[in-house]
Amino acid sequence: MEFEEYSNRFPLRVGQIQGKEGFGCDILSFSSQQLRDDFKSNKNRNISSVSRFIEVKGRKNINAEIELRGNEKNCAYKHSEKYYIYRLSKTNDGEYLLGILKTLCQCKRLLNNQFMFTLI
Repeated sequence: MEFEEYSNRFPLRVGQIQGKEGFGCDILSFSSQQLRDDFKSNKNRNISSVSRFIEVKGRKNINAEIELRGNEKNCAYKHSEKYYIYRLSKTNDGEYLLGILKTLCQCKRLLNNQFMFTLI
């Protein structure tokens, strides 16, 4: 959330919404506060107003793979131009590193139709 705000975007946490109503990500990010507020208040639920669909994944090992399934995977396909994975990993000195994956081109497809992402 802080990274989005620092980058002059306006995040909305939606990861708590599950099932058919879920967005398939943890955060929706908007280019303006007005767009976010309109979306949040149901004034304008036009999905095209979303700038980023963000899935947040935490991993101990910076080289660990990330798996997307179900709604996450569907969202990544449907909104591939706007879908981001924000990967947080903790360093030995207690700091956190943020790695950002933007497109499905940065992943390899597995036979069982799951996606594994690897930071390069």
